[in-house]
Amino acid sequence: MSTMSSERRAAERQSKLSKQACEVLRLAYACMAERKGIIMTPALLEAWSSYRKASTVNQYAQKFRLWTQYCLQEGIEPLPVSEGQLAAWLAAMALSDKTASPTDNRCVAIMYFHKIAGGKRANLNCTSANKVHQKSMP
Repeated sequence: MSTMSSERRAAERQSKLSKQACEVLRLAYACMAERKGIIMTPALLEAWSSYRKASTVNQYAQKFRLWTQYCLQEGIEPLPVSEGQLAAWLAAMALSDKTASPTDNRCVAIMYFHKIAGGKRANLNCTSANKVHQKSMP
């Protein structure tokens, strides 16, 4: 099994990220950098952006866009996530879902960016989200 260099992997994934995903990642990492006193550089953003497959991050970014629209309507910041606000949004969105899967997917997507931003682990009952939170992040 061959391994790719981290620079090559980052370049490959970065080139496949949608414009929307790049913007959300920049927002999340900027939030984290501010909270932790880190100076965000393009190289650091590129390296951190290679943590997940581009297709996954692109899907997460689509769901995050919906969360951002809700936050704008409510007058709250999208990152870090307010647990109560996220739960209310997930519940409202779930009303039109036929299964729990879309709700889990939304929860995982939002919590992915929340975790990048340095937010505390939320106490939400999303089966899939618990698996994501157990993975280490940069």
